[in-house]
Amino acid sequence: MLLLNRIPKAFANSFPKTWQQSLVRLSTLAANCTIIAATFAVLSTPSYAQNVTTIAGNNGLSGFAGDGGSATAPAARLLFPLAVLARADGSVLIAEQAGNRVRKVDVGGVITTFAGTGGNSFTGDSGPATAAQINGPGALLEDAAGNIYIGSRGAIRKVTPAGIISTIVGNGTQANTGDGGLATAAQVFTVWGMRFDSAGNLFFSDFGAHVVRKIDTAGMITKIAGTGVAAASGGDNLPALTAPLNLPLGIVIAADGSLIVAVGFQYRVRKIIPGGNITTIAGTGANSSTGDNGPATAATLNIPWGLVTDGNGGYFVSEFSGNRVRNIAGSGTITTVIGDGTATNTGDGGLATAATINVPNGLGRDNAGNLFITSDGHVVRKIIAPPPPILGPSVFNAYVNTTTAALGTITPAGEQTVPFGGTVMMTVTPNPRHVHRVSSNCIYTQTNQPVAFVPIGTGINTYAVTVNGPCQMEATFTPLIPKASVAIEATANALFMMTERSQIYVAPTAGAQTMSTLGQSVTFKAWLTDIAGVPYASATNVITFKANGAAIAGCSNVPLTLRGSNVLHIREANCVTSFAVAGNTVITSEFGGDTYNFPAVSGGLNHSVSAAP
Repeated sequence: MLLLNRIPKAFANSFPKTWQQSLVRLSTLAANCTIIAATFAVLSTPSYAQNVTTIAGNNGLSGFAGDGGSATAPAARLLFPLAVLARADGSVLIAEQAGNRVRKVDVGGVITTFAGTGGNSFTGDSGPATAAQINGPGALLEDAAGNIYIGSRGAIRKVTPAGIISTIVGNGTQANTGDGGLATAAQVFTVWGMRFDSAGNLFFSDFGAHVVRKIDTAGMITKIAGTGVAAASGGDNLPALTAPLNLPLGIVIAADGSLIVAVGFQYRVRKIIPGGNITTIAGTGANSSTGDNGPATAATLNIPWGLVTDGNGGYFVSEFSGNRVRNIAGSGTITTVIGDGTATNTGDGGLATAATINVPNGLGRDNAGNLFITSDGHVVRKIIAPPPPILGPSVFNAYVNTTTAALGTITPAGEQTVPFGGTVMMTVTPNPRHVHRVSSNCIYTQTNQPVAFVPIGTGINTYAVTVNGPCQMEATFTPLIPKASVAIEATANALFMMTERSQIYVAPTAGAQTMSTLGQSVTFKAWLTDIAGVPYASATNVITFKANGAAIAGCSNVPLTLRGSNVLHIREANCVTSFAVAGNTVITSEFGGDTYNFPAVSGGLNHSVSAAP
């Protein structure tokens, strides 16, 4: 496929006419190059072999649609996203170069318009950003105060946290003027890369003018690299102002204050030492994708575009025409993170190393290390960062819940050191009511097969616990909280059986009404359920029956008798009484408590008494 055909028409119009002609010639040359993607598909950085997913857009479908809904819904559309910014609040901003808008995906995944109406002009200063026109936004940046900067054709715009837009450089006319004066009086061509340094100076790449410029904290603009004339190579180890650049794109600030620039049509990533020379840190100048697992300076890059730090002293760089994102490690070694040269977007839900990406452009990275990529498939994709490595041993701590410490044991108990990712075999005796992880670094599975009909509270459970950091496990041996229930004798047996079969307490239907007649003898049954083998103390092994809150004569402190069960112990008490007043009577059964001081739950029954016929 010709390179020119890979670039959106609206996008190509940003380039100077002389560059467009060069692009056609270079496209023809690129078409004759052999793609060796298959060789390098598996040569990717192990630390970033993580899951990849799409966070916005519908692959292959372009347009402006979906505001107010899910950013990944079938109706959601983006129009050539070219830059992505992951914000501290968890939201993501996306610059749609051909859509002339900046869209926002909030933490809930809902997409809205942040700036721009879709018109490709220069309007709206001092008003709401959503009512302004922005011409081909291609760079995004946020400062410490939460202001958003939008690099575009002919201007850099600023949007305050209140949503008001203004211009800090340029007037919408694409030109390269004003160095040495106030930025507000200067003109720019096409801004597709921006970064602040630690002092608050703003650096940006003027893609169409082939220069890198700086706006200092006093608002003065100067050129720091490039001659303004495109050249395929030249200038290494010379002052940056004498070195030609050819389409500077993504930029980052290195830890030492140096400026790192992806220079698209020099097929290099270059480093500008503050006030000094320029050198190459990746790429040989050939437009292909080779050299994985070797020195980045001996590798080739196929139109490097987006650039972000990797958090470990290195950089991620997207290859626009190479259909890859690569990592230049702090050691200088280069590897592939995603893509094999195939111009498709595949692999969502799987590992990034097995996925493909279609013409990646802008890159972003959030505080958690997740990598965001804009793609020519009108989507934004995300590579989930691996968890940070934990050096040295981890601590495994297992213990029994203090309120049930007398009822069971956990082995091994207490703290012990375990290698990160190590496994501890844990035994809990007897069968606990709950085993859970107190910290998220524990991954546990039960290794023994539960046996059917084994009484609750007996037997041994075993667990394999993988320890990925400080890990705490807790076992709780809680007897079933005693529940006092009541029913008339005719329905009691069915409820007993339900309780036995399900191995848990099942309450009677509270709203059910049963009938008796004035003066007629009626029997109520009450019962408790508890763990087999854990008897209650005899002093509290009694039930009191009440009618409308008052104890029924002869039905106080009725001893409970054991009803046999191989699963639960069910203890029941009988109350025989009659009523002299017609109407609705609420019958309750109350239990005083058990050995372990768990309060009993009283059960109730609505009972209707009718007058004699």
